[in-house]
Amino acid sequence: MEDIFRITNYYDHPSDENYIVVHYLKEEQSKLFKSYLEEEKISFEDFVDTDGANPIYLFAIHRRHRRKIEHLNFLTLGKTRSPFVPNKTFRWFLILLFFLIIILSLIGYYSKVG
Repeated sequence: MEDIFRITNYYDHPSDENYIVVHYLKEEQSKLFKSYLEEEKISFEDFVDTDGANPIYLFAIHRRHRRKIEHLNFLTLGKTRSPFVPNKTFRWFLILLFFLIIILSLIGYYSKVG
């Protein structure tokens, strides 16, 4: 049941509370995270779970590195994420539309108040 409500991709190891487990669903992310761990000389164990339809890349890292792990995890996710709106033209259209709506609402507010 706890797995359903998991928001982050890292959690306490189910059988050893001294370790934190970080998981990725993409091989690109796991390779980048592994390179970050090696650069920082943080010891870890990695495992690829191939039981399901898609592989899950797991890392077990000692709890004393928690802050560093979180930082490296956020770097990994940030470097490998896709843009929220992938089409550049549509993205700029949405930004301009947003600012137009704000400007019109401010004009409407100040015309009623003043």
